[in-house]
Amino acid sequence: MKFEISHTFKNISVDRYTKLFFDDAFNDAIKPIAGLKSREVLEKRDEGPLMHRRTRVIPDRDFPGPMKALLKGGELSYEETTTMDWNRRIQTFSSKLNFTDKIKIGGEIHFTEAPNGGTKRTLYLDVTANIFGLGGMIETKTKENLIETYNKIARFTQQWIDDGKAPA
Repeated sequence: MKFEISHTFKNISVDRYTKLFFDDAFNDAIKPIAGLKSREVLEKRDEGPLMHRRTRVIPDRDFPGPMKALLKGGELSYEETTTMDWNRRIQTFSSKLNFTDKIKIGGEIHFTEAPNGGTKRTLYLDVTANIFGLGGMIETKTKENLIETYNKIARFTQQWIDDGKAPA
């Protein structure tokens, strides 16, 4: 299931916004807004115009019964691998879940100048669940959750910018 989520942030340039997007203090502050128990950067390396990062994330969410059954009483976590191309202002990412390889989440995030000033962040997402009888429900619930979460993050982010907390 492919879909996109887009938000525009006022009073911030694309360069400042991408600094904010990768800022450790901001990412720590956003954890409760994003519904995360923990988020740990496992590896980060710069290679010229590319930044590679691997992050382990543990969400703090209640899942529908069928998804809980897939977890077999365990806790959901995932490892996200990202590459940020600073020249193109595009981040690619993929997530690997700890309990199955049958659910794939990945895509790109584009950072562009908004038509009336500010920065536009557009996520192009692809969620695929190859689990007989549950795939469609998992894809739909994941899409709904991602849209809701990114809308909350957008409101928090704009407040962070308005409060003058974005890095210069």
